[in-house]
Amino acid sequence: MWRYGDVGSMRNDKRNGLRNFDYGYKRGGKFGQKGSHGLTHASNYRKQSSEKSNSSRSSSFKSSFKRQYSIRVTPPPESIDEVETDPPSLVGIDQIKGYENAKFTPIAIPPPPYTIRSTNDFNPLRIPLSGTTEANEGDVREALLRYASSHYCYGKGVAKHMIITKMDHYNAFHYSLETFTENRSVCWVYEAYLGGHLDGPMAGQAPYPWDVHVDPPIAFDCHSASVPIPHTDCLRTCHICGGVGRKRCYTCIGTGWENCYSCSGDGYKPHPFVQGDNERCLHCHGVGKKKCWRCNGDGMSSCKICSGTGQIKCYIKLTVNWTNHVDDFYIGHEDISNDMVKQVTGQIVFDETSEKVWPINHFPENNINKASLDLLNKHVESYFLMEKPIAQRQRVFRIPVTRVNYSWKNKMQKFWVLGNEKYVFAPHYPQKYCCGCTII
Repeated sequence: MWRYGDVGSMRNDKRNGLRNFDYGYKRGGKFGQKGSHGLTHASNYRKQSSEKSNSSRSSSFKSSFKRQYSIRVTPPPESIDEVETDPPSLVGIDQIKGYENAKFTPIAIPPPPYTIRSTNDFNPLRIPLSGTTEANEGDVREALLRYASSHYCYGKGVAKHMIITKMDHYNAFHYSLETFTENRSVCWVYEAYLGGHLDGPMAGQAPYPWDVHVDPPIAFDCHSASVPIPHTDCLRTCHICGGVGRKRCYTCIGTGWENCYSCSGDGYKPHPFVQGDNERCLHCHGVGKKKCWRCNGDGMSSCKICSGTGQIKCYIKLTVNWTNHVDDFYIGHEDISNDMVKQVTGQIVFDETSEKVWPINHFPENNINKASLDLLNKHVESYFLMEKPIAQRQRVFRIPVTRVNYSWKNKMQKFWVLGNEKYVFAPHYPQKYCCGCTII
């Protein structure tokens, strides 16, 4: 047997490994009997196994095989991959000006100082609100009819024959503030060097992170991009294979062989039709092991880190993230909760987009003015320190709400119709069980 790390012994053992098993069954012989190519070295094992039953022969084969060859059982090839490796050391890499603290983990870089004008320096022109949207009797009947149709076993007679006594119209509001920002981070990365030009420090000084031009996406659309920092390339010996380009195969642990994943190294599997009997494994032909699929029996595989070249290219990567931070504020009504307002949309009555927007101060609903000031201060404190603001947008949506009072079978009831979708809120709908159903 080969010793761990003894390449010569390992290869000799791989060459002789399958010679311990008889392939005579291919010429008509049975496993356990000496075939035309059988060897004396394995004759005692085959003689003992032929005297036992199929089940005991399988267990003896398994224990003897695993004592002689310590190969781990592996699943099918498509589920095997190498373990993740640690990054190389930064010792020996020349320091890049402006990136002395860069590592193989991302480090956020704060943006250059950003000057924010005071709200007293500029006061944009705001146009007062105009126009109203009210639902008529036909709209509320149609909305209630859709509501009844969408619920199982709800009767439609209420929507068709109710007597509307009164309709009250009022508005709910939704204030939205968006801050579109850009943040940048840098880190060292490495990849296999396959030849080509190296853009190293000798070509010039590397630009600072916020001096690298990266085209921004559409405003208020989250996106990310990664680009290499110019003049930061350097060539190093692969830290995994030591520059050889090959390493011990991870799948077979350098043996060149692996246990058959179908029979787990036994060579035999339970017979599908005869209980207590075994049949020869068709994947390994009863041997119990197969040539390693990754290294093809060589025991060595190409290094994935350097792709077999023995060299890697290290450089600094810049990652740019564009994020849209959104905060909302809702104003409902004494009859309608804010959660109900969140489910519908309304008409945009105020829309302002700028590099930096200012608080709203002209809105008739004073709570909107106060929410605008509070949320703007929150965004400045939360996002303007480590991120660069690109644009801001604030909008106010007016959501129409109609409260309908009606009479049905001499009983007074009411429901609400909300938003552009004509969403109906009818918690006391009188005709819920049209077929005489009852809730158990």
